[in-house]
Order: sequence, then C-alpha cells, then structure tokens
Amino acid sequence: MMKTLLTLMLLLCCGAGRADCVDTIFEYEDTKMKISMGFKEGCYKGELILFYTVPKNKKVTDATFEDYVEISFEQECPQQQSDGEFIKAFSCRKDGQSPLAGAHYTVKRYAS
Repeated sequence: MMKTLLTLMLLLCCGAGRADCVDTIFEYEDTKMKISMGFKEGCYKGELILFYTVPKNKKVTDATFEDYVEISFEQECPQQQSDGEFIKAFSCRKDGQSPLAGAHYTVKRYAS
C-alpha cells in the first residue's frame, strides 16, 4: 500500500513539472480595469498582444469585468528598446486605444 501511494505521489509531482513556458508577460488588475500582455499563441509563440478591459459597473468588488479587448502590442506601442532578448522600455501611441496609450514605460525584471 505504501509503495502504491508513493508511486502515485511521484507521478503527480512529475506531471506538475514543466518547461519554462510563458503565456502572460505582465498582468495588472484593480477595481477599475484589467490589463495584461502575452503571446497570442502562448509559450513565446505568436505576436505580443495587449488584453484590456474595464468593469461593467463603476465599482467592482467581485472581479466582474466585461470581455477583453485585444490589440497588437506592436501597433499600440511601436517604440521599443530591447537588450536583444527582453523589452527594456516602450512608448505607446498618444492616439492609442489601450489604457497604456500616451505614456512611456520602463520594464523592471524581478528574479521571481
């Protein structure tokens, strides 16, 4: 019985491990909006897409948001500085439609 239980636990742990695969690069949420950026096809595949929404009501406490709008990150924020692999800073169009429009952003990476 103990061997069977140990084998099952090991199989479950092995299934939980996975390769470095990123779908979402950043995500922000408060009571007024949600915004995130990720790869359209997941796992570093496809173009970068901004997803954003605003709440159905003025004040939301239960995270009830309308459907996401998605827009190409390249289209919304065409000015980008990178170190070859990662985006270090970007500026979004003044006439853009996302909540990031009209501003410059510096990306800070954290070890975690």
